[in-house]
Amino acid sequence: FADGMEQGREQGREQGREQGLAAGREQQRTMLAQLTARKFGQGTANRLDAFLAGVDDPERLVEIGSLLIDSADGEEFLSRAASSAERR
Repeated sequence: FADGMEQGREQGREQGREQGLAAGREQQRTMLAQLTARKFGQGTANRLDAFLAGVDDPERLVEIGSLLIDSADGEEFLSRAASSAERR
């Protein structure tokens, strides 16, 4: 009985960790979209959403954020972001 309870607690902790990580990734995606809209306009941000939806690696999201800073225009940024997203 005690083993079952401990196993249930561990499963609950694991689910909580996964939910927290997923929420963090979603916050990163939202922030990237907001910054993109501010720098290159809402149209570019809307197009970025398609790339970001499939990116689950937090390091890849950080990389895309760096591309936002380094890109001269929205087309360059989207091209580079798409290449980064494809390497997931």
